[in-house]
Amino acid sequence: MITSFWQSVGSDEENEINRVASTRVDKPEIFTAQGKNGFYTWTLKPEILSTYLYSFLKGYYEDMYGNKRSVFKEDCKAVLDFLATQPTDTEIWKFLEDDWHDVLNVSSEHFFSTETLCLSCEGKVFFEEMDMHIDFFVRAIRKAYSDNPLGGCLDIYVY
Repeated sequence: MITSFWQSVGSDEENEINRVASTRVDKPEIFTAQGKNGFYTWTLKPEILSTYLYSFLKGYYEDMYGNKRSVFKEDCKAVLDFLATQPTDTEIWKFLEDDWHDVLNVSSEHFFSTETLCLSCEGKVFFEEMDMHIDFFVRAIRKAYSDNPLGGCLDIYVY
């Protein structure tokens, strides 16, 4: 899930800034853009995580792992129990910094000029992208979770 990204922009006009942001996320309005001279950083607004992360992850984890599997009971439940306490944005980031969670951790993808929350890591996936498959899967997963503003921040990275 994209939490911030940076990129050069053709001009400092608001329309151009919004156009560039919409190439990375579906709802640029949930991000704050800062920059000048054609280079901007977009950061997820603090209230977005504290308001929407719990409900988003609850549905996502059930879809991804199923609530009867051990990974859900061991890893997902700890994250959801914490988020159910309605922590602030600052408390969420501290929780992520203090403890590693296989199902939610911070990642910087400098190749893609992006900082993310990694929602799941699968090992030993062999993949070669052909044509537009990754783009299709990104659009499909964003559509599936479009009822939550964070759904438009989903992305897929294959290493």
